[in-house]
Amino acid sequence: EGFKYMREGDIRYDRVLLAMVDEVGQKLDARFDRFMMFGFSGGGHFVHRFLYLHPDRLLAASIGAPGAVTLIDPTRDFWVGTRNMKELFGIDLDLEAMRKVAVQMVVGGADIETWEIDYQPGSVNYMDGINDTGRTRIERNTALRKNFDAFPGVLASMEDVLRRLFFLTPERLTPAERQVDWLLDAIPLVFWIGLLLLALRALRSARAPAARPMEKDLVRELVLEYGRTSTAFMGTWPGNAHFFGPGDGCVISYRVQLGVAVMLGDPVGYPSLRAATLEAFGHFCLQQGWTPAVLAASAPARPLYADAGYQLLQIGEEAVLPLEGLEFKGKHWGNMRTAINRAEREGVRFLLLEGGRVPPELEAQLFEISRAWQSSQRLPAMEFTLGRTEDVRDPAVEVALAVDAGGRVQAFVDWLPLPAERGWVIDLMRRRPDCMSGSMEYVIGMSLLAFQQRGDRTASLATAPLADLDREDERSLLPQVLGAIFTSFETYYDFKSLFDFKDRFKPRWEPVYLAYRDPAELPAVAAAILRAHLPQLHWVDAVRLFGQVVAEKLRPATVPDGSPRG
Repeated sequence: EGFKYMREGDIRYDRVLLAMVDEVGQKLDARFDRFMMFGFSGGGHFVHRFLYLHPDRLLAASIGAPGAVTLIDPTRDFWVGTRNMKELFGIDLDLEAMRKVAVQMVVGGADIETWEIDYQPGSVNYMDGINDTGRTRIERNTALRKNFDAFPGVLASMEDVLRRLFFLTPERLTPAERQVDWLLDAIPLVFWIGLLLLALRALRSARAPAARPMEKDLVRELVLEYGRTSTAFMGTWPGNAHFFGPGDGCVISYRVQLGVAVMLGDPVGYPSLRAATLEAFGHFCLQQGWTPAVLAASAPARPLYADAGYQLLQIGEEAVLPLEGLEFKGKHWGNMRTAINRAEREGVRFLLLEGGRVPPELEAQLFEISRAWQSSQRLPAMEFTLGRTEDVRDPAVEVALAVDAGGRVQAFVDWLPLPAERGWVIDLMRRRPDCMSGSMEYVIGMSLLAFQQRGDRTASLATAPLADLDREDERSLLPQVLGAIFTSFETYYDFKSLFDFKDRFKPRWEPVYLAYRDPAELPAVAAAILRAHLPQLHWVDAVRLFGQVVAEKLRPATVPDGSPRG
């Protein structure tokens, strides 16, 4: 057993092995100044600790399923950490030499037994903290891998600084001095204040050209014939600029903020022209000095973006409902049936009207409900991927209402067209604070049945942004940063509640992506997307948002029937 821990009484097992290597070298008349080493189980113990002591003698080390591991940790004694290695072995930990050794770590996927590796107090090799790296060999090997990857190289230091920037808990490096800890804690404050000041200055940067009337008409024609994604019709909204591909047969809708041209979804038009249009837009951005990025790139278009040199990062999921065969039967549709039955008992009727044909007395109530909702929000109204109440006057839009026996609108939604898919995508969802419980389920459910009855094929409940990124599994830094952003904005826009509400309809969740060229551009892209959604955001609101992030997180408000706020 003692060989696992390198020393037992007066025996130093690392020296024993080196003597064996030297003896073999003498017999073979060869030099083995550096060699490769493999060890499994107890040998895995030995190999990684030998690496700590003699990295200069190793070309490569293969560490196989050690039952317990020693982490590079200057705050704990050997063999849990490395703090007193010099005292025990007369050797300092040489991290630079360790980085020159190729390291492999292996463990069986079914190696989950714990009886042999659960060190109990009072046992021969027990030390406080020895079981902290996980329960199984898999978990402990993973902890060792993360420790090797992270401590304390330049890349690991940079990642910990990035984690601090987004108020994530640092998990790699431990500052040796209190003053260093204070400095690191000040990094996010200095960074975000500086970024805010730069952003305010950049508001005067180049802007996209305003869309001309003829362009708007052409965009609308292309969208109403070829639009197949949830963002296609949004490209027709005010505030967007448009770039046309060859022969004006394909269009990209976009906004320029802070030097970034944020495209709104996939190119819309002839399928054969989409690649050429995307490439031409990239050249156009280069000429203008803009950074191109795509918000809400669809899953089917992934090859298109990959061929054009973009990288993809999932930023949300779209809730898609096939309408064929849709029936509100079975246990999971119980809430829907309850809402429909309650509406019938209380005299609430459903109306599905073409935009522009909502009776004036009802339309006035839609604007009243929207104003009341907006006044309850802490930030200005979102744009870009969220429509305006004025869209209920657009003849291409369908407006669904729940109206009680007294002519009072309880709730409403508007649906944007998906012509190429023979479907609709939900946009605004608004209801009165004192509406009938289940009003939103009712108006959406009745809409789905009405679409189905007239032969439409699909309906989308739109994208739930960021919500599925708030998971506690093993993720790279970038999704964790997005998760932190989600948590921050949750207080303002209740994304998680929106996700949970849509999930009640048992949709098919399809990934939605951000397409970007270079990870180094992501901070600017994120700032541009924020600005595109909140162009009316005043610097006072921005400071308040920053303060909310660093303050203690508030619990989001809930409503009695659990539907999303607004």
